[in-house]
Amino acid sequence: MASPLDNLQPVNEDMRDRMVQFELDCNDGKGNAYACHSVAEFHAVINDDHARAAAVLAKNCDGNNKYGASCFKLGRLLLAGRGVEANDAKAMARFEQACNSGISQGCYHLGMMLLEGTVKKDPPRAMACFDKACTEGDAESCFHVGQRWLAPGGPGHGLGARDPAKALAPLEVACGHGHAPSCRLLAVLFKNGDGPVAPDAAKFEMYKKHTEELVMQRGAQMGVRVT
Repeated sequence: MASPLDNLQPVNEDMRDRMVQFELDCNDGKGNAYACHSVAEFHAVINDDHARAAAVLAKNCDGNNKYGASCFKLGRLLLAGRGVEANDAKAMARFEQACNSGISQGCYHLGMMLLEGTVKKDPPRAMACFDKACTEGDAESCFHVGQRWLAPGGPGHGLGARDPAKALAPLEVACGHGHAPSCRLLAVLFKNGDGPVAPDAAKFEMYKKHTEELVMQRGAQMGVRVT
C-alpha cells in the first residue's frame, strides 16, 4: 500500500512522525476514524493530492467508521471539483450524511443548497436543516432561521407565519458567536419594535455597540451598519 509520505513536501519531523502514526492507526480505513480523517487532510493540505484525499474520505464516510467530518470534507471536494469530478447532487448527499452524523456545517451546507435550489429547491427542508445546525450553535444557520421568522409568511416560508418574537432566540445565539449581521438585526428590532417585540433603547444601544465592535474587529467589508 502506498504511504501518505510518498509525495511528502518538507515538513518538520514531528509532523512526519505524527502522520506515520495516523496511517498506522487508520489501518487502510479499518482502524481509528480520526486517524483516517487526518491522513486525508494530510494528502489534501500537505501533499496537495485531493484525489487521494477523496478516496480516504469516502472510505471513512461509507465504511465501518461512518465518520461525519469525512462526509462533510468529501462534500466540499465534490462541490469544488477538487480531486473528483464536480457533482452537486453527490455533494448534497455527502452533506446530508454529515448532517445526520451531527456535523452542523453539513446541515448548513445542505440547507443552503436546498434554499438556493442547486439540485432541488425545498425551503421548508432547508429551514429544518438550519434549525438543527442552530441548536448546535452554528451562527450562519441561526441567522437564516432568525431572518426567516422576520420574512413574509406563506407555504414557501419554511417556518410558518411571520413571528418577530421567534426570531430573537436564534439571532441572539448568532450574535453571541460574533455574527455581526445578526447583531445588527437585533439592534434594528429593538430600535423600532416589531409586533410583539417592543422597542427597547438599552438593548438597541447594546446590540448597536456590539455590531460596531465586530465590524471594527473584522473589517468594514462586512457591510454591516446600524443607524
